[in-house]
Amino acid sequence: MTIRNMFLLAIVGLFAFFIMLGVLLPTPVPSTAQDRPRELLKISGARGHLITEASSQEVLMTRDLAANKALVRSILIKDEIAQMELFLSGRIFRVPAGTPILIINTSWDLSEVRFLDGQHVARTGWTLDRYIQITTAAPR
Repeated sequence: MTIRNMFLLAIVGLFAFFIMLGVLLPTPVPSTAQDRPRELLKISGARGHLITEASSQEVLMTRDLAANKALVRSILIKDEIAQMELFLSGRIFRVPAGTPILIINTSWDLSEVRFLDGQHVARTGWTLDRYIQITTAAPR
């Protein structure tokens, strides 16, 4: 048996192995939002409040997704002047922890929320999902 034949036999054997592996292992069923309890979902219509990390009393918000992108970029390149411009223009702002919110839109790990009380009542802003605590499930 030549090296070429042994190589081809090995490739065919590996191919057969992976085919059998795919047949024998159960195919994972993707989890849908409906499979999880609604009260744990950060989806449009859910209500909650803003939470912070231990060292802060306020949550940093962005006016829109473009402002969020600009903020992330300015942080990555350590451009403090750009961050100050975003803040002074009102494209980023701070909201006190505990402010009640309504989730109106979601995008990956960000959510757009409407403030239901406080200084920014009726306005909207975007924040990371980790700063949101859901208290009331979205209506069905």
